[in-house]
Amino acid sequence: MKTVYAATKEQEEYINYLVNYFYTNIFPYYFTDEQIHEFEKLQVLSLQEKRVNTMEQ
Repeated sequence: MKTVYAATKEQEEYINYLVNYFYTNIFPYYFTDEQIHEFEKLQVLSLQEKRVNTMEQ
């Protein structure tokens, strides 16, 4: 799933932290550097601005 909803700015920042944690600490145990690069290219776990909704919007 690529869609994530964050209710507050702090939650959005925490989600970004968790995504980074996955890429740097978890994925390397299961995937090669090339695969991780491909995930980034495909925007797996990516939070694009247009996909992030907050209660303020």
